[in-house]
Amino acid sequence: MFVDDEFSKMVRYYIITKSDRHHKNVLHLAAQANDKHFTTMLVHEADLLGFSGEIVDKKDIYGLTPLFYLAIEGYRKERGENYE
Repeated sequence: MFVDDEFSKMVRYYIITKSDRHHKNVLHLAAQANDKHFTTMLVHEADLLGFSGEIVDKKDIYGLTPLFYLAIEGYRKERGENYE
């Protein structure tokens, strides 16, 4: 049985907000991979924990947000440039 205690919330917060050396969090990576289901799940989980704005608005070292990467991937897919 899953227990939603404070430690569990802290671990989920750490996993979702952890950034790599390019300041990208897991939402950036999911957006770059054009994984809309995982992206949606991450935002939903962050929203449940009360920090969705913190990951959605996070900029990487290039000043780009995860939503920008989603928009670029959608544009590439529309133009036939995405080879999934």
